Amino acid sequence: MIKKEKILYRFLTVLITYLLIELVCFIFIKTNYIPAKLPTFRFASANDLSLRLIPNKDWGVWHKPGHLYYQDGCLEIDNFYNSYGTRDKEREKKSPDSNRVIFLGDSFVEGFGIKEGERFTSAMEKTTGHEMMNFGCNSFGALQSVMMYKKMATGYDHNTIIWGLFPFNDFPDDDVEITGQSGQYKPYAIKKDSGYVIEFKGEYNAGDTAGKKESGSFKEKTVRFLKAYTCWYNIITYLRNRKAEDKKFKAGSVIPSNYYDFSEEQLQRFRFILLELRKAAPVKRIILFTIPVVQDFMRMKKENKPALLPPRLKTICDEMGAEYLDLAPGILNAADNYRDFYFYCDPHWNVKGHQLVAELLTKQYKKTGE
Repeated sequence: MIKKEKILYRFLTVLITYLLIELVCFIFIKTNYIPAKLPTFRFASANDLSLRLIPNKDWGVWHKPGHLYYQDGCLEIDNFYNSYGTRDKEREKKSPDSNRVIFLGDSFVEGFGIKEGERFTSAMEKTTGHEMMNFGCNSFGALQSVMMYKKMATGYDHNTIIWGLFPFNDFPDDDVEITGQSGQYKPYAIKKDSGYVIEFKGEYNAGDTAGKKESGSFKEKTVRFLKAYTCWYNIITYLRNRKAEDKKFKAGSVIPSNYYDFSEEQLQRFRFILLELRKAAPVKRIILFTIPVVQDFMRMKKENKPALLPPRLKTICDEMGAEYLDLAPGILNAADNYRDFYFYCDPHWNVKGHQLVAELLTKQYKKTGE
């Protein structure tokens, strides 16, 4: 009996200690003292975002309608894609709303890692009272956004297009010299003697998928379990990610940023892509906004001079009769630490970031009245 009592006592001691640690970690997260992720108490059977991406003959890749749930790092992905493949509520092609807006872009516009009602497009719809239709798709390049608009989105009543350009990815993604040999089926703007022409690279396979469902190894399953059910592990993950990021960006190496490092050919290629959008929407209001990430802000600080890209894009937009908004100044002016608007485990905006972007874009959208 004495031996059993000792075992029970030790077990209860360990259990109570663990629960106290978990409680303290919960308080740290809940009060935002440590901005880690709270447990979801929902185990993800897989962790591959590409599960819902399928080939599309007209612009390369698209979402498969239906529900997707998985975990990616510290993020919980719980997305629903409507009947025509956008992460949005069902929308009618015809609408009495004469101020409907179509949003184009990649995962930042789609709202990677953000719940449906917390995305900036959802916030703008509530604020303005107008439909904000989200046609963003993760993995998109700029040309894919425009081709998707021409082939599908243009069929929905709207008078405004708001397009998010992510220079860090979009410039190389649309550069055939950089990504053209990947084998992925997608369109490119190819420079010829007569100008740019659109050509597809890679092989189209209608039955293919961009990724296969894999539950992962025992270690991967264990990690997903701990992320789903414990506070302490999510705090450790947060601290580890933050330390790794700080070490990476303090190594003294050149910090890449296409706010500075873009080539003239990449810029002229984008001019052609924007012209394609203007031709497809000759009388629509077009607002182009650029999306900065942490590397861009760090490079700006290191350079200690204005970024080179925004004035060039402003000139191109003026030429096309489009408006231009760089989000970087608004993000820098909104808080002492721009890092507060991004996930620490991922380059995308967090909920606070989406709230700020909604404010900045709504201000631009209302400039000429609704």
